Amino acid sequence: MEEQYDYYMMEGDQALASLDFQEASKNYNMALQSAQEGTLAMKLRPRTIVPTINLARCLRELARYKEAEDVLTTCIPKEDRDPPLDTRLHVRVLSTLAELYQAQSKYDAAAKLHEKAVGLARGCTPTLELAGSIAGYAETL
Repeated sequence: MEEQYDYYMMEGDQALASLDFQEASKNYNMALQSAQEGTLAMKLRPRTIVPTINLARCLRELARYKEAEDVLTTCIPKEDRDPPLDTRLHVRVLSTLAELYQAQSKYDAAAKLHEKAVGLARGCTPTLELAGSIAGYAETL
């Protein structure tokens, strides 16, 4: 199963790099399905976030906004039910969702998510996630 996951991730990344969003989304979906089968699901839970983010980006580019939002919101931990995400991944999910809202001219919602992402990223070691969150927030304003 892990080999399939790696294969579909690689294919998805190649398609995304060539701006073939339809093919990339298909491969990211397959990677997610591979990761969710059997015992691999628990082992790869953190690794499923990256293809989920990439899938949402592809869906956004294909103007499939509702699907992209649904995919991303599954990654955001619910208060007590879900284990917390790695902070950097959480920042990426929030920033990607904010970009999705911005693409739909939902600027207030985008700004709130960027603010939350910047707040989370400040608690991390300075990284590109913080810089990206600040840049995205500034662009929304």
